[in-house]
Amino acid sequence: MKKVLAIKLIVLGLVSLSIESAVAQTQPQLQKPAITTYGTPTDPDTADVSITSSVTAQELRFKVVPNSQIQFPGSPQRNTGWQTERVNLPKPVQAGVTYRNIGINLEITSVFSDIDRIVSEALGEVQASPQVSPVVPPITQPGENQR
Repeated sequence: MKKVLAIKLIVLGLVSLSIESAVAQTQPQLQKPAITTYGTPTDPDTADVSITSSVTAQELRFKVVPNSQIQFPGSPQRNTGWQTERVNLPKPVQAGVTYRNIGINLEITSVFSDIDRIVSEALGEVQASPQVSPVVPPITQPGENQR
């Protein structure tokens, strides 16, 4: 009787391990988030402009590899930076590949060098300065200008 009970317990243990193993294999393996920084991001609480966006998807497939970029042309001069956090989404992505359980967090921050003057002009307290031709930063390829 004790041998039969011991054998049943061993069999139950093996079945339990098999089930746990099968469940673990069907669940997606989540990657550690990859963080990329461009420019010089500022603390969102002290930035003049702060934009935060988050996207998640169960599945994502690109027909064409996107060439995304962020630009803040114009004047006055400002210090702009952004940081992306990607989960289960490599950089660069590949066309035709289905990525699962992805997440992207994007935070863009900017500090204007002359924010007091900009606000005064907007409120009509001072006359607006003449517009200067926009200064467009050069387009950087992935891997350039990163920290």
